[in-house]
Amino acid sequence: RSFIPEKKEEAIKLIKEQIQILQDEGITENEFIMAKKKLKTRFAESVETVSEIGESMGYYMTVCNGLTHATEYIELLDKISKEDVNKAAKHYLSLNSYSLSVLLPK
Repeated sequence: RSFIPEKKEEAIKLIKEQIQILQDEGITENEFIMAKKKLKTRFAESVETVSEIGESMGYYMTVCNGLTHATEYIELLDKISKEDVNKAAKHYLSLNSYSLSVLLPK
């Protein structure tokens, strides 16, 4: 889908509504399971070729100061609970203080 500039305000309203739902109700068990599956799939896909492996190693060495995070990623991901995600969402997502950027075509 492409962004329709004339519907910018409607899009912002819908985003805020979803953040409020997340704040009030949290994520569902199904959303949580699907998100974990998607993260694991993306992680696996990020190291399918020799080039991608090299790029990933470079990222982990420079950003994460070593390869430990890469080797323990799936294990760490499995330790995260739905409650952890909901707690983080309540802490970090706020409609009282946020920054919003909208890039519009010329």
